[in-house]
Amino acid sequence: MITWNVLLFLIGMFLIVTAVFNRLSVLYLGLSVLTFGIYFWTISFNLLLFLVFMLGILLIIVELYVPDFGVIGILGLGAILYALWMIYQDVSAILIILLLALFVIVFLSSLYLRAGCELVLSPGFVLDEAIESHHHDATKADTISLVGTQGTALTTLRPVGKARLKDEHCEVISDEEFISAGQPIQVTKVRGNQIYVRKVEQ
Repeated sequence: MITWNVLLFLIGMFLIVTAVFNRLSVLYLGLSVLTFGIYFWTISFNLLLFLVFMLGILLIIVELYVPDFGVIGILGLGAILYALWMIYQDVSAILIILLLALFVIVFLSSLYLRAGCELVLSPGFVLDEAIESHHHDATKADTISLVGTQGTALTTLRPVGKARLKDEHCEVISDEEFISAGQPIQVTKVRGNQIYVRKVEQ
């Protein structure tokens, strides 16, 4: 039987997934922090464990933005497991909570994807303010005609960043490995307002 504090935990996960699919919405992130705070408070609030747990969540989110062979994600998962172990000290209880959380994450993600939402990572970590001030949203361009167009990466694509295409500054997504700033690129496909590119070998 799911207790109400476990339900709080699952609601927190629901809000995290919703935030990720909404470009890290401050509203959903704030509500998730509040929900997890109430969750820890109802169990026997320990500020240090709460901070360790939230650090784990943060590291897993960062892993989505800065791929590094999973190191940051593993550290995040370790922090979450440590916090849960210090709370329950029961492997079966932790396993049940994690399985329920995994179900919520997979189910909700599939709903968002079926609804046409895509997991596009915000380039906020890699944007330069000078570029941002001259940014023109790709939605203002005829994105369909961009396929095959060549341009230049203005920021490192990790995998999301900025590029100059047809004298416009656009948000693009690398179709392959990281692409360094200044590299020539070519548009490979367009999905909605999302422009995918690859590096052009010189």
